[in-house]
Amino acid sequence: MGSVWALVSTALAWDVARTEAGDTIRWVEAPVEWQLAVSGAPAELDVGGAAVAATAAWQGVPGAELAFFQAPDIDLGGPATGTVWWDAERTSIPDDQVAYATIWSTDGAIFAFDVAVDPTVEWATDGHSDRYDLQAVLTHEVGHVLGFLHSDVEGAVMMPGKARGDLDGRVLAEDDEAAAVTVYPDLPALLPEGCSSGALPFACVLGLLRRRTS
Repeated sequence: MGSVWALVSTALAWDVARTEAGDTIRWVEAPVEWQLAVSGAPAELDVGGAAVAATAAWQGVPGAELAFFQAPDIDLGGPATGTVWWDAERTSIPDDQVAYATIWSTDGAIFAFDVAVDPTVEWATDGHSDRYDLQAVLTHEVGHVLGFLHSDVEGAVMMPGKARGDLDGRVLAEDDEAAAVTVYPDLPALLPEGCSSGALPFACVLGLLRRRTS
């Protein structure tokens, strides 16, 4: 059992990626910026809504300092671009996966990521019972973006192997929330003055956009 695990109940089984020296791999500044790559996205899906809800699930954990910022959509995504993108050639997705998150870090600090999604899979954003729920899968992948590994706790978002029609994966379980609170109790936020790391109202979004374009 690792040192971070020891901070929570032994009934919880979450884990986090680590460096070779055993240090936790995590983001060290907020907000985590992401964007959608729209090329190849199935037109019938509310991809933006699913992705926003997936980040909001983690941002909303009481006691965890997590914030996300959605940058404007782009056409093409790819590795290390900070995008949720559609990987038609499955160059970044293992054979047994429908989506896959990859992170890049230096000395334990995550600085880049991407989430590749297979567009040939039968996806749904409306709760269809015979399709994979995009929001649930992205909520799981966002957990990986934050540095979390798989959990073997039944019902945890970070438990691998989402089934078709699984909507429970949209909502974090106690195990997932414990991971967020333990690994992200104090994430310094590079936000405009007066903005909270727990929410990004319209004025804060404008401030972030100005900061990135100035």
